Amino acid sequence: MDMKQARGMVGSGEAERPKGDFYPTPSEAVYGLLSKEKFPYGAGNFIWEPACGDGAITNILSARGYPTWSTDLYDWGFGTSGIDFLDCDFEEYFHCDHIITNPPFKLANEFAYRGVDFIRKTCGKLCLLLRLQWLEGQKRGKMFEKIPPQRIWVFSARLPRMHQFGYTGKKTTSTMAFAWFVWDAVDSWKYPQLGWISKEETKNERLG
Repeated sequence: MDMKQARGMVGSGEAERPKGDFYPTPSEAVYGLLSKEKFPYGAGNFIWEPACGDGAITNILSARGYPTWSTDLYDWGFGTSGIDFLDCDFEEYFHCDHIITNPPFKLANEFAYRGVDFIRKTCGKLCLLLRLQWLEGQKRGKMFEKIPPQRIWVFSARLPRMHQFGYTGKKTTSTMAFAWFVWDAVDSWKYPQLGWISKEETKNERLG
């Protein structure tokens, strides 16, 4: 499926995304993913963060020794801006094997289609942090029939609320459930495996 078709399935495109549609990822979400998924180290094993924002995901990956490549459509003071993941030339990023990102919710379908196309060429993983309710919907059900994720890691405890970039008010717990949706190009499972990320697994010290 090309991106024009994918955009039509959800009725939204990059031009409709408000510039302020950026909610920094809490560190607990990244630690939770790393407690469950492993990514090879070494040359040619870069992880691409294509909606890097202020570097919340990238900074933790880098601290853990993972080579990373960070881009975003907008300039949030981190990474390379002006790069539209949904319309860029993949050949410039084939030094990356994997993609880990917290995509704009309205563009999650497009990110999934585009990301799966990428990892099919690199034999890597695509990891998207999304609301658990992303499983719902007839259009998305049809998408899952075409490109089902191999694993879904549900957070047992609610993550901290993802406030809009620049928010300085009181920090609270989210009222929404989140999960990591993982597509693995070398995994032959046709249907998703479901697992849970405990509150303890979202802590930095658990990674050692």
